[in-house]
Amino acid sequence: LPTPALAADPNWNSDYHHRLGTYWGGLYTTVTDYSRFLQMLLMGGEYKGVRIFSPATVRVMTEDRIKRMPGLSAADQLTYAKTLGWLLRDNGNWPFMGSLVSHRAFGHYGVTGCGAWADPKTGLVCAIFTNKSHAHGGVIMYELALIFNAVAASLLE
Repeated sequence: LPTPALAADPNWNSDYHHRLGTYWGGLYTTVTDYSRFLQMLLMGGEYKGVRIFSPATVRVMTEDRIKRMPGLSAADQLTYAKTLGWLLRDNGNWPFMGSLVSHRAFGHYGVTGCGAWADPKTGLVCAIFTNKSHAHGGVIMYELALIFNAVAASLLE
C-alpha cells in the first residue's frame, strides 16, 4: 500500500492514481475518440454507417433519469438533472458546459480537468482534456465554462 502522502497526492497523472482502479476516473482515451463517441450518440447510435447502439439505447442514455426516481423531492428533481452517466445542461450544480449550449445538451466533467458536451439541438460536440486537477476549489470547472462558451460562440450564430 502507498504511504498516506502518496495516496493524498493530487497529481491525478501519477502512477499511483493510474493503478488505483477506482469507480471514478477510469476512462483513458483521446479527445478525438471521445468526440467521435459523442457524435455517435448525437447520430442516434450510429457512426460512419456502423450501428453501435440502438436509437432506444441512446434515448435511455441521454434522457433525464432523475425525474423518474420515485420519492425524490421536486427540489432535488430540479437540482440534479442526470442521465445514465451524463449531466444535463439544466443541472445548475455543474456549470462546466457554459451557458451557450442548448438545454438539451449533455456532457461530463472529470476531476482531472476534462470536460465534454454534446448538443442535440445544434449537432455540435466539444471535448477538452487538461491535466489541471479539480483539487483547488473547482476553479477548472469555471475555466472550462469560459472555454466552452468561447467555442460555442465561435460556432453558433
